Amino acid sequence: MRDLIVTALFVVGAVVALKRPYYGALLWVWIGLMNPHRLGWGFAYDLPFAMASVVIIGIAMILSARAVRWQTASPVVVLILMILWMGLTSVTAILSDPSWSKYVDVLKVLGMALVVGALVA
Repeated sequence: MRDLIVTALFVVGAVVALKRPYYGALLWVWIGLMNPHRLGWGFAYDLPFAMASVVIIGIAMILSARAVRWQTASPVVVLILMILWMGLTSVTAILSDPSWSKYVDVLKVLGMALVVGALVA
């Protein structure tokens, strides 16, 4: 029953997010921080809700009438430089396989942080 409720809430949020990408960012944060799909034990437990919300945000950003303003302030530039530096150190690490897999995880989160920053601005 919980799986149906969480999935229904996600579908409603996804429909709203297709018209307003900001709500897609809220949906992604809700799924990422709270993990409501992990509270059920049925079919929704293993569904990739976060990935689906990222795809919905991307589609909504493309279809949105409002232009997305990417941030160019100094904290954003420093964050991008830090992401690039982490990529360089992951490539040149002694044990590059575990560091590269962790870099991919961090890149997903920080990349979405940049997207959310663009949607909020």
